[in-house]
Amino acid sequence: MLSCKQTWHTAFHLHLLVHVLAEGATRVYYLGIREVDWNYAPLGKNTITGQSIANDMIASSFLQPAENRIGSIYRKSVYKQYLDETYTSEIPKPSWLGFLGPIIRAEVGDTIIVHLKNFGRRPFTIHPHGVFYKKDSEGSLYPDESSSQDLKKDDAIPPGRNHTYTWTVPEDHGPTDDDPACLTWIYHSHVDAAKDIATGLIGPLLICREGTLKSVSQRRHDADLDFFLMFSVVDENESWHLDQNIASFCGDPSTVDEEDEGFRESNKMHAINGKLYANLPGLTMYEGDWVNWYLLGMGQEIDIHTVHFHAETFLYRSGKTYRADVADLFPGTFEVVEMLVGNPGTWLLHCHVADHIHAGMETLFTVFPKHDSVLLKTNSYTETPPEDEDNGHHFVLFGSKLAHSQVEATIIFLAVTGVLLFLIACTFLGVIIYLQRQKRLRRNRRSILDEGFKLMSTKKH
Repeated sequence: MLSCKQTWHTAFHLHLLVHVLAEGATRVYYLGIREVDWNYAPLGKNTITGQSIANDMIASSFLQPAENRIGSIYRKSVYKQYLDETYTSEIPKPSWLGFLGPIIRAEVGDTIIVHLKNFGRRPFTIHPHGVFYKKDSEGSLYPDESSSQDLKKDDAIPPGRNHTYTWTVPEDHGPTDDDPACLTWIYHSHVDAAKDIATGLIGPLLICREGTLKSVSQRRHDADLDFFLMFSVVDENESWHLDQNIASFCGDPSTVDEEDEGFRESNKMHAINGKLYANLPGLTMYEGDWVNWYLLGMGQEIDIHTVHFHAETFLYRSGKTYRADVADLFPGTFEVVEMLVGNPGTWLLHCHVADHIHAGMETLFTVFPKHDSVLLKTNSYTETPPEDEDNGHHFVLFGSKLAHSQVEATIIFLAVTGVLLFLIACTFLGVIIYLQRQKRLRRNRRSILDEGFKLMSTKKH
């Protein structure tokens, strides 16, 4: 059994643990830049019309390979997340993220450490929006008059090299009272920002109020699902891999005129997370789910998008709360809309700009009936309904279910409570022992006095 002194030490360390947790977490990410062959329409068809790419006149102008056309597959450079510094165990990401990099999440008060290794063929970086950083963690190449070369190492990471970026989230970078609980931002390579992003190096960054994220899964405790969607006309003409894509995927590369208007237009992919014509999988949820949609706008002057959700409305918070079913996006803008899903079925989600619809900027999302555990195959690509990451790992305490995110706090609470009860028990036990000793001492004194009186009486006689 622990002594009272050991118990006091335990309570003190538990207090320190709670204090450290309250001061903010350090969130570490290992990201690698890799080259991949990316298919903008892996199903080979326009899922909305059911036509094959070859038989769809508009879709084929973007996605059908030919002697002087690249088609649907392009070499891209993307961010991937790894388990540790060996960069051998990739951490899988949701299929609906497309070519976007992994989600980086943090709360106000946190520190984000990104260990980035460049496995590509040319210099790249990682540059964040919405967080605080110093010059050695900006990740942007320009003549900033930095006084030391050490402050320029982050500006362009050569192939095969790595750099560690440190970002923090002070109070003045977090959501205000008029904002939603989390703000969505992006990170991207910034050696040549336009070309780097067109090449594929971009990902979502989420900054939340303190206490919003679950400690284990890092998902929000106040929502069932998060989806990040980037609406962008990806201009593959600006990609660093254009020459390689022409050589690899055109039937006769010698016939390609890179300045030809038709060729250039065929390389402008009107994509949602890098997929066209409802080829983006995984947007599934249940009736009654509270879903946060983080909408990212990137690109050029043509990237003015009106994101429309069929059959559902959402809340948009900006000082006041508004209800709508269309959200506006512009290049370099990021919005959060919150939706209580209530209409089972498979529904259209698209940009409402007519030219963008025709060019494939549309996808589908599926709402499963509440408590329905049967896989509903409403179209050829629908995946199994999403399960809460913590559902398979609930703990039952006094008849109540505890998710992973509640276990840590509950253990600390129970431990502290146990320590306090133990201390109280020690105190009571000490009092009882003291009283018993005093009682014995009084008895002993009486016995001595009695014996003394008896001896005195015997001597008198």
